[in-house]
Amino acid sequence: MPRPLTLLLAAALLTACQPTPATLQGGVPASAPQAAPASAAPDLIRINGRGFTQADLDFAGLMLKLAVLAQDADPAEQAAALKRLDNVNIRLDHVIERYAMSLLGQAKHYAVTEAQLGAARQAWQGKIDARPAMGQLIADYGPDRFTGRLREYLRQQLVRDRIIADLLATERRKSPQAGARELDYNVAKAYAALYQDHAGDLDIQINLRGLPSRPTGAAAPARPAPALHVRDGAGLPLPRPVPTAARPLLVNFWATWCAPCREELPLLLQAKASGRYDVLTVNLGESPGAVQAYLDGQQLGALPVAHAKAAQLPGWTIPGLPTTYLIGEGWTLRGQKFGPLTRADPWMQGL
Repeated sequence: MPRPLTLLLAAALLTACQPTPATLQGGVPASAPQAAPASAAPDLIRINGRGFTQADLDFAGLMLKLAVLAQDADPAEQAAALKRLDNVNIRLDHVIERYAMSLLGQAKHYAVTEAQLGAARQAWQGKIDARPAMGQLIADYGPDRFTGRLREYLRQQLVRDRIIADLLATERRKSPQAGARELDYNVAKAYAALYQDHAGDLDIQINLRGLPSRPTGAAAPARPAPALHVRDGAGLPLPRPVPTAARPLLVNFWATWCAPCREELPLLLQAKASGRYDVLTVNLGESPGAVQAYLDGQQLGALPVAHAKAAQLPGWTIPGLPTTYLIGEGWTLRGQKFGPLTRADPWMQGL
């Protein structure tokens, strides 16, 4: 990277890491992002009332790409990874995950010190100086825009690192003989479960086509729904359901470890029995036998269930569990609900 850009970034990064007055009770530095300045840009995501615009998604995409470029990897693999990061759903998920875990850090009163921010800034600067491709990406994005947003991103990353460190300590206590690979797997699984469980308790709204958000799952303008690749309990591919105008389809993503998911399952069964909807519940990542045993034990065996892993569902935005989509005639996306369905939701009224 040209030296003038390096100096500019270093100076701006240092400025971005100066203390701010925002604190929690007891003088603990605030662990959740503050409200963004008023903007004419529509909110694409709202989480507990906090809005995120296209600019937030653009910055998320930049940081994801910088993380790829910071790794020593095969150039062809890097190029493929960078191309995948143009997918808006990956950026949506990244923004939601970081903010959701930021709120969890706030609830746990995790503090981020200026020394930690400074060290994180220096680590990033070292990577930028060593890899010209990173510097060029920042130059294309705009150094001032980059440094204006970096402080909050680093703070979120430090909170996330603290959560992961706690999970790692727990896994080491549970499995003191586990090797590094097994620990990494267990921590990743525990983090995913923690995130999905926490996100399921948040009011998350995603604004399709930049239109006003529908927090209760009201119908959205029709657009093609993503392909749905799921399997039955024997591992065989399931044919795609055929929703009709008279009987649309509710596609519900869930897991047995998710308490809000378990609570809404009887309502989904009632929705199916009413004849108003077809219902397909998609369990994410659990053993088909264990899932069916759970459903049978709860007298929910008549509820259709399919199986998939989140990575096998490109195009579906699943910020947390449960997540439900309304699919209309012609496999069109008519609405979405992030969080548990209740009888107060428009879809469920009158059952």
